[in-house]
Amino acid sequence: MNVRLRMACLLFGMSFGLYAQQVNSTGLQEMETAGWYRYTGSQSLSAEAFIEQYHQQLGLGEKDRLELQRVSYGKDGSEHRHYQQLHQGIPVEAGELIIHLRNNAVYLANGEIVSDLNLNPEASISESQALQYALNYFPAQIFAWEAKGEARPQGNLVILNKNFSKEAQQYQLSWKFDVYSYEPYDRNWVYINAQNGSLSHSLSRIHSQDTGTARTKYSGTRSIYTSYDSDSALYVLHDSLTGGGIYTFNMQKRTNKGTAIDFYDDDNYWNNFNANFDEAATDAHWGAERVYSYFKQHYNRFSYDDQNSPLNSFVHYDSNYVNAFWNGQEMTYGDGNGVASTPLISLDVVAHEITHGITEYTANLIYQGESGALNESFSDIFGAAIEFAYDSAGGDWKMGEDFLNTGNGLRNLRNPAQFNHPNTYKGNNWGQGLFFDNGYVHSNSGVQNFWYYLLSDGDSGVNDNNDRYDIEGLGYQAAADIAYHNLDNYLTRFSDHFDARMGAMQSAIDLYGACSNEYIQTTNAWYAVGVGEPTGDYDLSLDALVLPERDCSLGAAEDVIFVIRNNSCAQSITAGTAINLSYSINGGLLQTMSTVISNTLLPDSVAYIVHSQTADLSQTGNYDFFASISTSSDSLTYNNTYEQRVRQESYQNAEWKLLEVLNPISGCELNDSTNISLAAVFLGCDSLAVGTNISLDYSLSGTASQNIGTSLSRSVHYGDTLILDFPTNLNMDARGAYTLTLNLVYSGDPTLNNNRIVNYRVLKPYELLGGKIGFEDFAYADSLLIRHGNNSSSRRNSVASTGNRGLEIVGGPLVNYSDPFEVPRNDTAVWQVNPSFRSTYCTCVDARQEGALQLNFDLQQAYTRLIRRLRSEPSNSAYTSSLRVLANGQPVSGTFIASNPDGDGFQSQIVNLDDFAGQYFELCFETHLLVDKRTNSVTNDGDIINLDNIYLGSSGIGLKEPKVASFSFALYPNPHNGDFNIRLEKASAGTYELEVQDFQGRVISKRSIQTQAGDQNWNFSTDLAAGTYFVLLRSPEGKQYAQRMIIQ
Repeated sequence: MNVRLRMACLLFGMSFGLYAQQVNSTGLQEMETAGWYRYTGSQSLSAEAFIEQYHQQLGLGEKDRLELQRVSYGKDGSEHRHYQQLHQGIPVEAGELIIHLRNNAVYLANGEIVSDLNLNPEASISESQALQYALNYFPAQIFAWEAKGEARPQGNLVILNKNFSKEAQQYQLSWKFDVYSYEPYDRNWVYINAQNGSLSHSLSRIHSQDTGTARTKYSGTRSIYTSYDSDSALYVLHDSLTGGGIYTFNMQKRTNKGTAIDFYDDDNYWNNFNANFDEAATDAHWGAERVYSYFKQHYNRFSYDDQNSPLNSFVHYDSNYVNAFWNGQEMTYGDGNGVASTPLISLDVVAHEITHGITEYTANLIYQGESGALNESFSDIFGAAIEFAYDSAGGDWKMGEDFLNTGNGLRNLRNPAQFNHPNTYKGNNWGQGLFFDNGYVHSNSGVQNFWYYLLSDGDSGVNDNNDRYDIEGLGYQAAADIAYHNLDNYLTRFSDHFDARMGAMQSAIDLYGACSNEYIQTTNAWYAVGVGEPTGDYDLSLDALVLPERDCSLGAAEDVIFVIRNNSCAQSITAGTAINLSYSINGGLLQTMSTVISNTLLPDSVAYIVHSQTADLSQTGNYDFFASISTSSDSLTYNNTYEQRVRQESYQNAEWKLLEVLNPISGCELNDSTNISLAAVFLGCDSLAVGTNISLDYSLSGTASQNIGTSLSRSVHYGDTLILDFPTNLNMDARGAYTLTLNLVYSGDPTLNNNRIVNYRVLKPYELLGGKIGFEDFAYADSLLIRHGNNSSSRRNSVASTGNRGLEIVGGPLVNYSDPFEVPRNDTAVWQVNPSFRSTYCTCVDARQEGALQLNFDLQQAYTRLIRRLRSEPSNSAYTSSLRVLANGQPVSGTFIASNPDGDGFQSQIVNLDDFAGQYFELCFETHLLVDKRTNSVTNDGDIINLDNIYLGSSGIGLKEPKVASFSFALYPNPHNGDFNIRLEKASAGTYELEVQDFQGRVISKRSIQTQAGDQNWNFSTDLAAGTYFVLLRSPEGKQYAQRMIIQ
């Protein structure tokens, strides 16, 4: 196959073999960073015309449209229109596009579009139902709207993928709520699956961390605006002259903001130094005034939302609280612990927190992963810039140095490594994964922080990639101007560091001109922190070779086509410039040619050059190309080489590769007529027609090999995967383990070693009824069908209820886990989240001859303290270590959790299975565990479940004497219409905990019941909707009993 034919339309009429392509055929050119497009068409387009013309090329489907959200303007007069992607009228959380215009004409576009969406836009649960689910997932004693006497939060339908990726099949319809509570203090965007009420995702909105005269704690004596309160005849920290007002309140070391009061002063000379650090209130007040003035003066921005909303500060939050944070609406400051820190209200921190609000109303960077690190970094950047602007004597590159007794601060923009933060993208100290701190947002911020320092002050050195840099500083304000322009006009919610680089470069062009010194230093400063490449005055690069990667019919004279680009900032490569092009194959003879450009190659344009020496690729095998270019005065040569492998296949149309066994799979339903289904990929050069015959050699557990055939259900071409069904009728009815050896057979297949699967294990577990599963030996492996999640595992160990061995089930290496996950809270439907951390342990039960049935097992659990330590959660959660029982995939018990992190002793548990008496079914233990103790060096604990002595028998028959006094539990009538009774015989004296869970394991209600020893009878009435629930009763000794309850 001759490559020249493929390029004929491109090179037609070019006798010298060179074509200078300024734009692609559509006028929309994708730039070096994915999602960035330069419009280079000859026609001037408005934003609306641009969307209409490039709707499909941008990735939008017939059911998608873009809705304008806001318009921002640059100092250069550029206009930036920010659009939200809608699918069938519903916002797509990862879908945004910004269209940039000058003189009303589009020149650039960037963002993220999710293509190929096709979702049902109808919700199965109502907005009010979804809100109740959200409040169950994030329970609180006092919600903010209750304390304020406001209406409950309103939900909106969105289309969400919690990874915010472009994988359309992972998106789901969800309700989105702003859940804000005072006790515990928390605020989150909560996403509820609109079809089943499960928790789709959550994102924290808590981003941690008359003229009067004030003697501030950290900034000396300053003038502030206050108000006179005629009722008290005192002055208060109310500034009604600045914007929409600046107000500072006293939380009195409490957490409920409804109890906050004013700070008072009798003479408007605020020198209120005392043991409570009341003087720090004026730092918050003066700092908020300065932040408002800074953004108004430099960027014509009026408050964080540009709508002149008031700036409210809450001081003295909680007791010994070492943090400050923005909650999406206001600033909150702790007093520190009085030992290592004093109140966290220095000017840089005040600016940092308010900038979080500005970020929310501009790019709205999500507080997770790289976007979260950029979010934190922009707050640090303006924390430093505003400190330099208004406190020049105390201005420095440290954050929070004023309130820490070490004087070192929390972060150092000039030297991130001081706190083990990275200064190079994915270099030393770079944090991987999303577990720590929402994805290391406070440490990975060091990369853009260091970029800002370099762009401000300038510096030289070598980064972690061993790249040398020498940056000329522009001053802190010019660097801040570029950062703000980027934040306001170019970044979206999901931008990463490469987007930040592209936006900063474009911002420098907007503010200072293309190829200005500011543009060059901005670009080179990003190179210094490991993002992108530096600028060059005159730079020709080799971008690619046009060659087939794999073919079956390459010839002895294949064209080698070079794709070159003029990377120069502003300098064209003029006609007549000589270019040398060379390539070698497999390290052999270097083929060299020289040519001259007859047409000028403009900046950022490409040319295709056909090498004068063709390549002989006619023999079967791999060809490794090494190509290079050179021209005089090329300032950067690192991008002048390119390597590519081409494979010539010998012609064949018969190769298959066996991928996996689809059937049989382990389970209780294996029978005496089991067929085999396989997935295989066709690797022939051409195609095979529907109906083509193919066969399988197979052997079951060492028996003689047999052959059986089938035919293709459709035609296949190279790379197509097909399911092959073979009617083998294997007898797998008996209990136990089987092994299969499989060999796919097709005449002429040249590669046989990829057609075979050996010792494929299939298990039909031994029945549990009438016996016990202990773990003294490995026989349990034939009685339990174990399906581990990717981040879960189990093993026999020495922790046992009886004997010497039990089964230990643990979570995964959560500290290195790269994907988003949810922390199950007390009332969370834990079984709807974190599938890779869940596992099942199943067995088969033939209870067709039974009239009553009961499951007994011994259980011990513990849960980790790591959650609160590293995720800033309100508390640790016992639900990180959860277990429930399933029958045929449906819950038949409530959710078992530990009573404390260190774990309980083994408890004998009982689950009533009378509803399944008379049936054949699969019985499973389902577990959810996040943290494996062996991977947790922070708190040195983990989520653990220990199982032992699993026994199934008639109701009332136990394997051994319970460890506590036995009791009889009865719920009647069942089913009922809302009124029911619970009878408890031989009850112990003490407190019984009664819990009602829904079918998904969500806790619907709880109550504690004080009892005396002896028989008890309780009457209950409920208004729960009709459905199936579980009633879980825990005795004072920790014994648990679960009963299914049906409300009609």
